[in-house]
Amino acid sequence: MQEKKAPARKLIKEGAVVAVATDFNPGSSMTESMYFILQLAVFTLKMGIEEAINAATVNASYALGRSAQVGSLELGKKMDLTLFDAPNYPSLVYHLGINPIKHVIKNGKAVVREGKILGRSEDSC
Repeated sequence: MQEKKAPARKLIKEGAVVAVATDFNPGSSMTESMYFILQLAVFTLKMGIEEAINAATVNASYALGRSAQVGSLELGKKMDLTLFDAPNYPSLVYHLGINPIKHVIKNGKAVVREGKILGRSEDSC
C-alpha cells in the first residue's frame, strides 16, 4: 500500500472538488470495486460518508467534464443505478467484507439481478 495519500481532508476544507474512482488498470491497480473505493475514501482519506458518495458520483462527473449529462439524479440526465441490500447508507462503509449489491441497472438494462451478474443472453429489466 502506498504511504503517501491524497490530502482529501485538506482539499475539501479549502473548497476543492474531490473525486474518487477505481483507476482500474491491470498493470498497476486491479481494483474495480467502487464499493471498496468508498470504504477506502472514508477510512484512509478521512472523508465523511456523504463526501465519499459525492466524490464517487457528482464530483467524479464534474472532474470528467460530464456533470451536465451524468453524476446526479436530475431530469434529463442519464442514470445508472445500484441497489444495495443494506439498512442504511452508513452500513455501506462500516459493514466490511461483504457484497451488498443486489441489483445494477446500466444504460437502462439490468446487468446484476439478485446479486448475480447477468449474461448477455438474459433478459433486461
